[in-house]
Amino acid sequence: MKKNLIKFSFLIATFFCTQQTFAQVSYGVGANVLNLGIGFGNTITYGVGVSSSPVISGSFEHGVSKLGPGTLGIGGIISYQATSYNISDVVGTWKEKWTTTYIALRGTWHPDILVADKYDVYGALDLGYTNYGYSVSGTGGYYERGGSSGLNNGLGFGLVVGGRYYLSKHIALFGELGYDICALKIGASVKF
Repeated sequence: MKKNLIKFSFLIATFFCTQQTFAQVSYGVGANVLNLGIGFGNTITYGVGVSSSPVISGSFEHGVSKLGPGTLGIGGIISYQATSYNISDVVGTWKEKWTTTYIALRGTWHPDILVADKYDVYGALDLGYTNYGYSVSGTGGYYERGGSSGLNNGLGFGLVVGGRYYLSKHIALFGELGYDICALKIGASVKF
């Protein structure tokens, strides 16, 4: 009986130690989080009839300080998307291709009342550069004139709200809704 009581006490102590290890705030000062995801919903207008790949996106943030009733994080984001447009008519055939690369610094704010051991809700503001690559290939009048992308490289910005749901202490699923290179991003996060 005494051995069983010792085993039971050890089991209970182990359980509570394990719970205490996991039951900590998912984001705070010193936290590092890497997001990898895909995005949908173009925020860039290429024209009617285009075919776009999903956005491939990666972002990183580091919790740097308390800011009001929350935590301020800084980091960066990089996103990429490919888009194409095929035309065939009596004059000729051609294919236009755009590549969009978005590189920005990112600031995040995680309000304390919306951060817990299993979830983390945040807002993010991006400021950076959007680069549009363009090429046209084919035969006929439009191709021979050289085509035109109609898009200019330059300042890029984003404003999103996001959230993470932690599956374990270090792995989470995330979603972001707002405006940058796409309207919706989903993926996985790693906290270290």
